[in-house]
Amino acid sequence: MRRMAAILTFTLATIVIAACGGGGGAAPITVVSGGITYFFINAPANHDTVTVTPGKPTVLSGVAYDESGNALALIGDTVWLSRNPATASVDAHGVVTGVAAGSTWVVGTFQPKNSPYTYGDSVFFVIIGQS
Repeated sequence: MRRMAAILTFTLATIVIAACGGGGGAAPITVVSGGITYFFINAPANHDTVTVTPGKPTVLSGVAYDESGNALALIGDTVWLSRNPATASVDAHGVVTGVAAGSTWVVGTFQPKNSPYTYGDSVFFVIIGQS
């Protein structure tokens, strides 16, 4: 019964996050006790929105926390994605570079090794100026 409740909680959290279409800040996800509670992208300045100019790189990194708020070592891969690569690109190391004026969400997802769960967070980028 406890396993079913954990699976149901994770499924509902996934549906809520997907329905919200991302968003800034930490994306809390409840999982089995003792595991990762949420994954958070470290971004410079204001986490919700990062403003850059074309050609200027910004480095993002991911951090996972347990239910007590302790940072955990990330053992696994963080996958980075720009929802609008024509505005900002992101490489495999989380380096975001403005390409052209506009805006986009940059998403980081993390799946621990030997775990069926994936955790994610996103940051909104506004690119100002000309390339």
